[in-house]
Amino acid sequence: MASTMTHGDVGSEKSAPPTVSLTLSREHLALTAIVLGQSLWLGFIMMRGWFSGADLPNLAYANGRPLDWDYLTSTLGGHFGAAQRLVYWLLNRAAPLEWWVTVLVRVAFQALTTVLLWRLFKTLVGPRPWLWIVLLGYAFSAYLVPGTAALNSGLGLGVSQACLVGAMLAHVRFVRERRLADAALVAVLVLVMLAFAQQTLPTLLFLPALSFVFLQRGPWRARLRGGLALWPGWLMLALGLAVFAGLYLSGDYNSPSSEFTARDAGWLLGQGWLEILGPALVGGPWQFYAFPNQWSAYADPPLALLVVGQVALVGLIVTSLRRSGWVALVAWALPVWTVLTSLVLVGLGRWYYVGELIPEVLRYSYYVPLALALGIVLAFGSTPARTPAGTRSAASRSDGRRTSTLLVAPAVALLVSSVVSAISFASVFWENPAEDYTSALLKDTAERGPGVQIYDTLLPEAVVPYVSQMHVSDLLALAGVEAAFGGQTTGRLVVDDRGALVPAKFVKVANFSGRRQKSCGIHVHGLGTTRIRLSEVSGVKEWFLQLELYQPHANRVTLRAYDQDGSELSVTSGSATLDMVGELVVLHRRLENGRPAILELESSDPETNFCLVNTHVGVPLT
Repeated sequence: MASTMTHGDVGSEKSAPPTVSLTLSREHLALTAIVLGQSLWLGFIMMRGWFSGADLPNLAYANGRPLDWDYLTSTLGGHFGAAQRLVYWLLNRAAPLEWWVTVLVRVAFQALTTVLLWRLFKTLVGPRPWLWIVLLGYAFSAYLVPGTAALNSGLGLGVSQACLVGAMLAHVRFVRERRLADAALVAVLVLVMLAFAQQTLPTLLFLPALSFVFLQRGPWRARLRGGLALWPGWLMLALGLAVFAGLYLSGDYNSPSSEFTARDAGWLLGQGWLEILGPALVGGPWQFYAFPNQWSAYADPPLALLVVGQVALVGLIVTSLRRSGWVALVAWALPVWTVLTSLVLVGLGRWYYVGELIPEVLRYSYYVPLALALGIVLAFGSTPARTPAGTRSAASRSDGRRTSTLLVAPAVALLVSSVVSAISFASVFWENPAEDYTSALLKDTAERGPGVQIYDTLLPEAVVPYVSQMHVSDLLALAGVEAAFGGQTTGRLVVDDRGALVPAKFVKVANFSGRRQKSCGIHVHGLGTTRIRLSEVSGVKEWFLQLELYQPHANRVTLRAYDQDGSELSVTSGSATLDMVGELVVLHRRLENGRPAILELESSDPETNFCLVNTHVGVPLT
């Protein structure tokens, strides 16, 4: 075919500037508004808080440690935590105390989850006007806030939730298109999901529920044959689970509690239905309470909310049954299953410690908003729309606009209810004094210089819970600020509850017992080991030793301490090797938890010669 293009045409084509047309649909604008609003809201709540609970200890655990298998597989709150250990190690090296970085990471994964969830909704049931209210209720659910706010929970929960929704999307594609690449992606996402949060294991039930019930049509036998025909995907998923099982069983992680009974599990199920599912559906729990020095509050839904939640829950279940039939029961089983298994898994490992508080700790119910949203969509959307797309009449379009208008009021009410609940939790979270304490400590220590002598005491309960065991030296090392904890001094400082360095008063509770040599105390000289018996110590705790001595020349000895039961107590702050310089020497060492009864000083130098005047056991106070 001959060309009819002229030279003028060519010239005009070359000179024509390129144009790019970018048009956002109303759907994209609405989705962007919800995701942006959710991100700003969560960011606002978290940025006014700071590291709490086990956040700082988890970051500090990476201090000076190489990124090896021993570090990665070390238990994280009793769980397998290799994936989170990796992230903590990277944060320790790149942004150890940059709270905003951790907020950005968590908000990004939450935004990703919301976008993927919207795509999953549309993939499962197609475009429905009421999907927006479900997505809005999920995005601003107060049940997401407690788990997301604390780094130690939010990091694993946020990543695992995004992987869960991504795995469901890939699984739906695999069921419909039978591409093995999608099945492989499901297995990889499930492996990553479990690596970040093992409590997501029960949510894997969502995959066969989708395959056998919601993505198949016809009688049960046809559904069963269709689901079993997906065996390549099930095989790949089993391989992913096997890899995780091998990693998990290689360590010593949580084991079930013998005190947790079937009766306790039944009680948790009842509480989950009454205090979690119902309130979560209507934007609860509205109220929280907190214990002293704890910044993650406990849910305390009022009676009125429990009643409203039950009415809404039962009403939706009945309505969906009339609309979709028995399939709706399977859909509602998903959030019920999630609530039950989430609480029971925690009860199996922590019933002795947490007990009846488990339903009130909302981070344990973190996946409930997702399961509830998915259940509602499947319960109401499993019945195909009666009018095919593209053939809607003017009357049907008018009905759609009327339906959208009617959804505005419940959407606004749900949003307001969720905001009230989140603010109630945040009012406790924002009281955390850890940032002010850390800023004061770092500023005071830096101004005094790296030679400042400090008692290496535990951080206050309000900053790090005692169960997490973090010391002043750990926090300073995390921030890269130097101080001395094991040198000789007579004016050692202690950190007060506000983070300021103040003069310490050493309260003495024990000293060496037995005969004291005149003008010397205990004469340590020559080669060998000097064994020193202490007077009785009142109780078990982290005691400090204050060794006071004088000497004609410098000496070096090795210190060992023993408990009343004969077991050795490690020197946990400062070196067990005592290098003593000068005539008058005062040394301090911290011992591990115990009741020190015997000290041993071992010398390998025949010239060793000093008088040990006192071996005080005590604690430094402000």
